[in-house]
Amino acid sequence: MRPRHILVLTFFFALCALPNAVRACEDEHPPVLRKPSVEFALKDASGNPVAFVGVDPRGMGRLRMADEPEFEWTDPEGETWAWDAREWQWWTGHPWGESCRPRFYAEVDFHPDRIEEGVAWIDYHIDGFDCRQIYLIPETVPRDAPYWDTVIRVRNDTGEDVEEYGQFFACYTTVNASGEERLPHWYWDRSGELVRWNERGVDHLNGYIAHPEAYFLDRGRVPHVPRGDGKIVGTWRHPVLVSNPTPKGWRSVILCEEETTAALAQGMGGPAMDYILHPGAGLKVFADGQEFTTQIRHVMLKSPELPTRETLESLWRSAEEDRASLKSK
Repeated sequence: MRPRHILVLTFFFALCALPNAVRACEDEHPPVLRKPSVEFALKDASGNPVAFVGVDPRGMGRLRMADEPEFEWTDPEGETWAWDAREWQWWTGHPWGESCRPRFYAEVDFHPDRIEEGVAWIDYHIDGFDCRQIYLIPETVPRDAPYWDTVIRVRNDTGEDVEEYGQFFACYTTVNASGEERLPHWYWDRSGELVRWNERGVDHLNGYIAHPEAYFLDRGRVPHVPRGDGKIVGTWRHPVLVSNPTPKGWRSVILCEEETTAALAQGMGGPAMDYILHPGAGLKVFADGQEFTTQIRHVMLKSPELPTRETLESLWRSAEEDRASLKSK
């Protein structure tokens, strides 16, 4: 791992110890914040830009590739159209039904001031849970596979143990649509093959691909999901999502961390590339004062054809090596 990332990760864990205030959901949600925002370039070893990424209080709110600048990967003006966008959180006995969504009700603080050092982060606080999203920006990236990492930390500050905690995130991706047509994307199936969601009968959040060792697997459903009753339609080889290609052959590949990912999902017939986080595959109880950290790697892969299994395995190994460095700090 590069020296800057080692410093950034050390800084991140120091930040995680800071206390924060919380507030509960309200009947009327305030406007979703898009400002302040900050944009950075992912550069190759020669210093040439490969991609331009924008982050704002919603999450990763803008993305353009240097050789395809006219193509917007998300909608910078959309209220919730971002990557790693906060959606729902739940636990056994929560009182909010389907209405409590961090994207609408959370108290959010965006910190872009250290972007030149390769870091920006978002704090948000909701119903006694203290959360942070931190964006880690590499000094250099491969030209055909630039990447960045989103590290998410969730801490239970409710004052009590909770059961079956989960938090749902969406990555709204324009390439998975063509006009009014919705284009299903792919997940990495237990068989080792990339499978399109519609091949499992999934359109909009009516089926989930779960952790193969999750404590809830024998129930056939992810607990408390407010769409599709959490119905499980399969398990993964690794928690990886792959988008459709742009005209120049770029695809989004999202590699989630195995232990802390409960399930993957597709929304809107394809444009929403979604994942659900939890404390761990065998951890039904999220204890008061406990926290978990997960790392989401976003790779922009130049691959007009579907990536091969060998390519996915290589991307997965690289992400796992960096996760191991993160956990060792």
